[in-house]
Amino acid sequence: LPHQIDIGDMNKQYDTQVNGLIRISKQVLPGMIERKRGCILLSGESCCNLHGGFEFGSVAPARAALRSLGQSMFQAYGPMGIHVCNINIGGIIDSPKTRQWTKKEELTNPNEIAEQFLNVYKQKSTVWSYEVNLTPGFSSRKVNMRM
Repeated sequence: LPHQIDIGDMNKQYDTQVNGLIRISKQVLPGMIERKRGCILLSGESCCNLHGGFEFGSVAPARAALRSLGQSMFQAYGPMGIHVCNINIGGIIDSPKTRQWTKKEELTNPNEIAEQFLNVYKQKSTVWSYEVNLTPGFSSRKVNMRM
C-alpha cells in the first residue's frame, strides 16, 4: 500500500531511472549532437508509465518522471536531429517465466515488440513519434484501464 512505501526504494527507483537517463545522456548525446543524428528509445510498462497503481507505488512516480524527461528531451534534441521516444508496453511479455503463471494466448510476443522499436527507430524526422503505446488486441476491452 502507498503508505507502506519504503522511501529508500522509491529514491533508488528515481536514481536508477531518471538519473540513469541523465548519466547515459551525458555520455551519448555529445556525439549525437555533433553528428546531428541519433535516437534514444525509452520503454516501460504502461501501468507504471501512464498511471499509478497501488502495486507500483514506488515505481510509478519514477516512471512518470522518466516519461516527462523523455518528452522534454524530444523537444530539446529533436531540432538537432535526435529522436527521443517513449514506448509504453501494455500486456505481459512472453517468456519462460511468464508462461508459468498465465496463458500463452494472453502474452505479447517479444519479437513483435522489438519490431515496433525498429519501426520507431526508422521513422523519418517529418513524422517522429514522441510516444508510442503498444497494447495487445486481445486486451482491447481493458484498454481504458491502461489509459
